[in-house]
Amino acid sequence: MKYNAKEIKSRTDHMKMLAPFVDISMMLMKPKLHYDSREVLDELNKKKKWVVLFTNGAQYRILPELKKLNIEDSFDMIVSAQDLNALKPNPIGIEVILRELRCPRNKALYIGDMVNDVIMAKYANIASCAVSCGFDSYSKLKSKNPDYLFKSMEEFRKAL
Repeated sequence: MKYNAKEIKSRTDHMKMLAPFVDISMMLMKPKLHYDSREVLDELNKKKKWVVLFTNGAQYRILPELKKLNIEDSFDMIVSAQDLNALKPNPIGIEVILRELRCPRNKALYIGDMVNDVIMAKYANIASCAVSCGFDSYSKLKSKNPDYLFKSMEEFRKAL
């Protein structure tokens, strides 16, 4: 998928307006893992796969949440799109991660639960995997044609 600068700008501008409100509301909620998320992280780590968290969330919120959930050590790298001033679906964050890890595009898989995650992976020319146990519904995610689509983390884990 080629970059659509107008769509990226529109979606990024929208996310920039929402990001502070999302961070505040997420801080007020108790973070929790979806069923089988810890097992997925453990399995990926066991298989010596790089596991990177790329989020629109701010570091000041994400790092304490990961610590509370006892999964901060599950990630090889944590990157906040806010720190890059390039929120999803802008693919700059993916470009930074791939360059930092010296990872070829054909070896990368972006796993997300939002339409913007699938769009960003396509813009970055990497494989996309959507799991519908998060923000966007299965039908909404399916409409963006991810390379892989699962209804739950459990289903994704079984496919590993």
